Amino acid sequence: MTNRGYSKVIIEGTVGREPEIRQHPTHGIYAKIYVTTSESSMEDKSGLEKITEEHYQIILLGQFADVARNHLHVGTGVYLEAQLRTRLIKEDGKERFFMDVLVNPVKGHVLRKVNVGGNKLVSRHLQQNRGQDHRQNTSYSRRPQNTNARPATPRNSPPTMENYYLGNQDEVPGSTGAYGTEIAF
Repeated sequence: MTNRGYSKVIIEGTVGREPEIRQHPTHGIYAKIYVTTSESSMEDKSGLEKITEEHYQIILLGQFADVARNHLHVGTGVYLEAQLRTRLIKEDGKERFFMDVLVNPVKGHVLRKVNVGGNKLVSRHLQQNRGQDHRQNTSYSRRPQNTNARPATPRNSPPTMENYYLGNQDEVPGSTGAYGTEIAF
C-alpha cells in the first residue's frame, strides 16, 4: 500500500504528569505522556493577560518510550513532531471519535527537550505540586540550529536527553542505520 500523505502536528509544551510506561503484547514498549501548552494574549477591554491552556495525550513508541522513562518528568519542556490518528470507539450504541498523537521513530518523527524557563504555566504547576515525587524544573537550552555542531557520541553509550532526535536521513547529515534514522545526544 502506498502512503500518499499523513497528518502532522507540532507540539511544544511541558510534561504535565510522570510518563506511563506500558508493554503491548505484540507491539512492544510504549509510553503515554501528557503535554500542556499555554498561550497568552492581552484582553482588549481590561488590559489583563489571558492564558489559554491545552492538554494533549501523546503516545511515544519504540525508542522514544525508553527516552520518556529515563528523561521526561513533570515540568520537562518538549518539542515533538508527530502524526495525528483518529480512532472510532462504539460504546452503548454511540460512536465516539478520539484523536491520538503518535510519535514513532520509525516514521522519522522528532522528540526534543526544550527550554521552558519563561513558561508561566510550568512555574505555576511546579509551585502547586511542591513536595510531590517529581524532579524539580531545571532550565534547558535549545541546541544550536547548526546540525553539524553536534558532539560525537560513542555507539554503545546509554541514551541521554540533551537533544534526542530521530529524523529522516535527508534531514540529518551523516545519519546511518535502519530506516535512515540517527540518534543524536
